[in-house]
Parts: sequence; structure tokens; C-alpha cells
Amino acid sequence: MDVPDAIHQALELQLADRHDEAIEVLLAAAKEHEDEDLYFAIAGDYALRGMRRSHARATADFDEADKWAELPLTRAARAVEEARHGDPGKAEVLAAEALEMDPELPTGHQAVGAVRLRQGRLNEAVEALSRAVELGSGNGPAWALLVEALTAAGKPDFAAKALAEGLKRCPEDDRLLVTASRAYLDQDDVERARRALERAAARNFENADAWRGLAWIAAKSDQDEPMRLALERAVEVDREGTLAWIAKESLTLPGLNAFGK
Repeated sequence: MDVPDAIHQALELQLADRHDEAIEVLLAAAKEHEDEDLYFAIAGDYALRGMRRSHARATADFDEADKWAELPLTRAARAVEEARHGDPGKAEVLAAEALEMDPELPTGHQAVGAVRLRQGRLNEAVEALSRAVELGSGNGPAWALLVEALTAAGKPDFAAKALAEGLKRCPEDDRLLVTASRAYLDQDDVERARRALERAAARNFENADAWRGLAWIAAKSDQDEPMRLALERAVEVDREGTLAWIAKESLTLPGLNAFGK
């Protein structure tokens, strides 16, 4: 397969969220061709897949992306991940590098927003995340972070508006659906929250937050088997994060301790 055909086929797979297959197509082409555009495509798809995965797997994908090409997207995606689950100082440096490479990159502004949210600089977080969704209205994770920042800033009405607008533009984004489920739980609408989480998990099996949310709802409802199933899947995609989550949440929801017994 020549390079243009490989990149086109990978793009179609990417748009269908079939990133594993897209990467396989590109790697197969790389065995036959030395081509800079192909290397950029491989790096881009590793970065995009990493953005859908839990921390350890995401980091591994970003590392792999950097072996093929230096992309602002990879730096920005890594910054978002570090801001939420790692070193905010490192995240700030990466976000600045990404925006220096591409000032109009939506994920770059998303990364700045994630850093500011972690730092508690909420007005700056809202500003950066608003810019992210202005530049890329189809960026569901940026909408999710904007809702989180507005909620933390004590602006529930604006958060609700952002959530509605985000779901209008990105109705099947798994990160945004998880955020929506939390809003529904705050409204005591458990069934709507469950449906949102089920859609998120179906859209992206590797969304550990979706599986953990389903486990929480099941445990709250004394549904042991659905809880165990959801936790097994959460552990499969993010073992360390899920075990830490169980230890924390079981303090107020002891039923979660039944997992693994």
C-alpha cells in the first residue's frame, strides 16, 4: 500500500474511533516506506489514542508518538494528562510548548485550562477552556473541563449552559457523558446518569471513569453483580487508579469492598 492510501485508510478508521487498526495500517506502511508525512500520521494517531486512555496507557502512547514526530498535539495531550493525574509544573511547561508550536491549537488551550483548574486559578481556567471550545467546538473533553471549572467557580447556571451546549455539539463524547452523569446525579436523576455512563462506556471501553461511575451507581443500589462487572472492567483499563478509587469511595459506600472477595 502506498503512503497516501495508507494515510487515507487510517483517517477513515480514526474517524470511526478504530485507532488500534489505524495505527496498524500506518505501521505496516512504515515498514515499506520512509516518509515524513507517514511519520506525522503515526505520531498523530498515537496521540489521539492516548487521549482516550487511562494514565499509564496514555503516557505510553504519548511516548510512542514522540518517537515518530514532535507534534504540538502530543505535547498538549500530555499536558492535559499531567495536569489531571501527574505533575502540574510539568504540565504547564508542556502546555506552553504546545501553544508556542501552534497558538491556535484547541487542545493547547485545553491544557492550559486543565493546569489552571488543578492550581485553583478558576477564572483563568474558564478563560482558557472557553478559548479551547471557541477554537474547536467539537472538543468534548474541553467542554467537560469547562463544566468542571465553572462548577468549581460557583457558577452552576453557566456550568449547566456549557454542559447543554457541549452535549449539543458532542453528544457521543465519552468524557463529556461522564461529566453529564455527575450533573444528573446532583439532580438525583440516577437512571439518566446510568444511561449516560453506559453510552460513555460503549463509546470508549477504556474510559475507566465511566466504569467506575457505573460501579458506584450499582453499589448504591445494592446490585452486586453489575457492580463487580463494572469494577472488573475498570481494573482492566486502569488497575492502580481503580483500586485507589475503591479505597476512597468505600469509606462512604462500604459495598464496594465486596469487590474481589
